[in-house]
Formats: sequence, structure tokens, C-alpha cells
Amino acid sequence: MVGKMHETEELQPTEEARLDQAMTSMDPILQASLQREQQLRRRKKLLYGGIVMSTLIALLAVIFAQAGSTDDQDSPDAPQDSVARIAQAEQLGKEGWQLWNSGKPAAAEKKFVKAVELDKSNPHTLNGLGWSRIHLAKYDLAIESFEKSVKLQRTHVGALNGLGQAHLFKREYDKAEPFLRRSSALAKGSSAADFGLARVYLLTSEFAKAKSTLASMKKKGIGELDPAQFESMVKAAKTESVSDELMAQLEPPAIKVAELEVADDGKSAADWSKEGWSYFQRGNARAAEAAFTKAVKLAPEMEAAQNGLGFAFLNQGKHEEALPIFEKLVKANPKGVGYVNGLARCYEQAGELEKAVTTWQTLETGDGAVTALTWGLGRTLLALDRKDEALPVFERIKKQHPNESGIDELIAKCKAAE
Repeated sequence: MVGKMHETEELQPTEEARLDQAMTSMDPILQASLQREQQLRRRKKLLYGGIVMSTLIALLAVIFAQAGSTDDQDSPDAPQDSVARIAQAEQLGKEGWQLWNSGKPAAAEKKFVKAVELDKSNPHTLNGLGWSRIHLAKYDLAIESFEKSVKLQRTHVGALNGLGQAHLFKREYDKAEPFLRRSSALAKGSSAADFGLARVYLLTSEFAKAKSTLASMKKKGIGELDPAQFESMVKAAKTESVSDELMAQLEPPAIKVAELEVADDGKSAADWSKEGWSYFQRGNARAAEAAFTKAVKLAPEMEAAQNGLGFAFLNQGKHEEALPIFEKLVKANPKGVGYVNGLARCYEQAGELEKAVTTWQTLETGDGAVTALTWGLGRTLLALDRKDEALPVFERIKKQHPNESGIDELIAKCKAAE
């Protein structure tokens, strides 16, 4: 969902990636929250180092006091070994976060598991284990890890947020709310917990609470959240009505196990899909096509990868290859914004402009937030010389995004005398 509206029009990858992420992946704002959590851990490193040093001194005192007992020194549970285990666990925890940040949750989970086996009293390592498991859709195991972390540190912002997000992904909104609320209260500045709370309140029709939470977010800053989506949420709270499009973005996606199974090359379909969207956002459609193809081969029914492959084809002018993909996606999900947009763009590239307009109009009804559908509809109406119909479309874009590059010229073209 990261991106600016002025990057749409010609640079469709950013907009399409946002639409895909909204339907198929974990919220990017969660990633930002985890990075902030890691930064917090680094700031606490000196304090933690002092604690460890104190522990070392105390343990050495015990060792000297029991110097005459060789049995104790050889025991795997001896204090000397405990010190080594703490140090090793800390290192494994660091490696786990590095793997997490590089998009390798399965490998991160293994590191965190080993770290926890060595040191069960570190709430930060348990938090890392929980987050790696959330990304692997192991929600029950994630909850177990977060609960242990919070038991050790009641005010652990990341673990409380994790508990809330895990229950949210399980669509257990009543259980998610109190954890998200506690994390939000403890966090400084806008957090993933705030966004989670707003989602829960809108999904459960608690519009007054949603309105209050969103107002607080706006005051603190919305962080990594897409401004267009944020405004859609604000509008939904004010009007006490959540559109189908927004509902599709807010409701947790169903993740299939097949998408997470690791192949011989060490990557899952989810990994390849994520890599494909990364290439796509950077404008490398050929590399994106290759990555999405691998994802689809591993998980043929993975909609995120199919969607990405379709747009990778489109951005290379391969509308004939993209068409059957989007036809299948739209048939399965007629209200999928990204899918409908992809199908319309296939018709547009094929020169079937009237058919493209009709397809965009199935979801672009003239109200709500501006999306790629809005741009496509306005652009194609203008190409058909239907200026009187294109004008209100571009004016709505101008109203929502007054600084949008090129919008004034498009409006001028619509108003120009024939």
C-alpha cells in the first residue's frame, strides 16, 4: 500500500502492487512496526548488556564458591554453560531478525526456535518467533509465543501488537481488540496497532470507535499506510458504511498452506510472489514475469501470483497472454479491483476500448476513493473522444489529489472546443 497517486498513470506497477498487497499480503505497516521494535531493542542493547554483565559477575561468584566441585563444572546445566547459552541465544536472535528483515520468515523461525530453546526468558526472542510464525500463517503457534513474551514483559509493545494481529488474521476480532488497544496505548506515535484497531472497528461496525482511532492516527501520523486507503477508512467511519472495495482491503486474506511450502530452491510460492512484486514495482517486468511464473508453478491457485503474472505480461504488451489470467480471476472474484482493472487493460491494449470502458464501469461508479480504475476509465473515455464523460472523472481525481501531475492538462483537453 506504499506509494503516491502521482506515480500511477504511466507507472501502473506501484498502484497495482498496492491493490494486490491489500488483498493478498500482510500489511506493510506491520513491517514498519517490527522495524521500530528492532530499533527499540538496539537502543536497549547497552542496558541489556549491563544486565548480562551483572549476571556474569554473579555466576562467576557462584563458580568460585563451588570451585572444588568438578561435577558441577562438567554438568550441562552449570552456570558457566548458562552464560554461553545466553550469549548464543542472543546471537541467534539477531540472526533471526536479519532473516526476517530480508524476507525469509521460515529461516528466521528456525533461528528463533533455537534461540528460545537456549534461553526461554528473553521476551524479545519470543516476540521474533511470534512474528516469523505470523508471516507463515501459523497463527496459533504465534499466539503461544507472544503470550510467553507478554508473560515475561507485560508492557512489550511488539508482542501485544502481535497478539492482536494474530487474532485479527484469524478473524477473531473480539479477542484482537484489547491487545491492539493496549499496544496502541503503550506505543509512541502511530503504530501498526492503531491501524489494526481501525480495521477491527470498521469490520465490526463500531464506527464511533473507528472515527476516534482514525482521528488519533491522523494527529500522530499515518506512517506507512497509503493515504488513499486512509481517507477511504475515514469516509467509511463518518458515513457508517464500508464499501465492498474497502471491505476487501480490510478483511484478513485467507492464506493457503500450499503458498508457504518451501521448494528445493529454498523458496515458497509466497516468496517468489513477493519477489515478483518487488521487481514489478521497480519496472522490471521480465524479471517479475519469471518470478511470478515460479510462484504459479508451485501454487497454481495463488491469486496474488496470477495477478502479478497478468500485469507483468501487460507491461510487456502481452495482452493475449494476460487475458485468460484476468478472465479467470474476475470470474472467481467479480469485485476484485485489481483483477477488473487488469481485464480492462487487456481490452484496452487489444484496441477494444468500448469493452474496456464497460469493464471499468462495473466497479468504478463515480464515488469513493480514486483508484487505478478511475484513471483507466478517464483515460479511455478521452481516447474515445467522450470528453463530456471523461471530464467529471478527471475532476474527481483533481478534487482528491489536487497536486496530481498532468491532471490539469487532461481537464483542459476535456474542456477544449472540438
